[in-house]
Amino acid sequence: MREWIDLIAARFRSRLCETDNTDWSAKLWTHYTDHPVVTLNRKGFHQDPMGIYFFPADHQPKFPVWLEKSYKFTARLKPTARVLEFGRITDEQLATILDLTHTREAFDAYIAQYPPKTHNDMLRMAWERMRATYMRSVPVAWTKALMRAGWDAVYDDTGAIHSAEPMQLLVLNPRVIKLIDMERQKMPVFATMQKLTDLVAKLAAPYGALSIERPKRVKERYSDKTCLEATIKVERSERNYLWFKISHRDEPRYRTKVSINVQYAMPSLGYGCGAEYSMATGEFDSFSNLDQLHRALDTVFAA
Repeated sequence: MREWIDLIAARFRSRLCETDNTDWSAKLWTHYTDHPVVTLNRKGFHQDPMGIYFFPADHQPKFPVWLEKSYKFTARLKPTARVLEFGRITDEQLATILDLTHTREAFDAYIAQYPPKTHNDMLRMAWERMRATYMRSVPVAWTKALMRAGWDAVYDDTGAIHSAEPMQLLVLNPRVIKLIDMERQKMPVFATMQKLTDLVAKLAAPYGALSIERPKRVKERYSDKTCLEATIKVERSERNYLWFKISHRDEPRYRTKVSINVQYAMPSLGYGCGAEYSMATGEFDSFSNLDQLHRALDTVFAA
């Protein structure tokens, strides 16, 4: 059985190489990660083959999650890399890869029930069937099946791997990666803190006298760590005031976020209130924004 599978794989590689003249080693790719090395993610958040995911260097990812990563790597593929260009494979080639991944029967039943309208639709449906098969086991089994078919990487521009990121390179074999550059993705923390301090001060100015402490590094309460912090006090009297705290923590989970919270209020709000700003997107969170701060001011300083 193994010899038969290897024979099919060899024939498949031969047929595809006749149609793929792309010089993949000439292209630049970017990879985003929180690790200072390029490595396999064994805890991926989607059920695709285990590998290292890249975007074309001139492509801007749609999801801010990539821009929030600590590091951006630039790389090329080595000239020996064998790349499966998923969007260009023929029906016959697709059938072979479905056989090698043991999903041919499930795919045939799927398209019989839901006939694809275009070739790209068929490719996306094929990927869905492979994903459905391997998510029941482990993603690395899918990776091994594709590598056994002779591929070091898969390039997808059909949206099959992820509909919202239509251009991706999935490297199955890390040995074909040639690193060019590593860049620490720095965030404009201090400038953002200054901007948000001014923004909150402008919002609060009509409600009372302001006392503003500009951003500075302070020690966190009950911790040896430090954070960047600014405060704004809005006061009408000793019994009628509100304090805002604007802060940033340089930790992986929070490094792209600036938080604005109501620290103290008189009369008390009786509930937490705040806003969160993303430096990756340049926007406030849709559920935690300036509207909440405005309502807090109205509540505390109600006529």
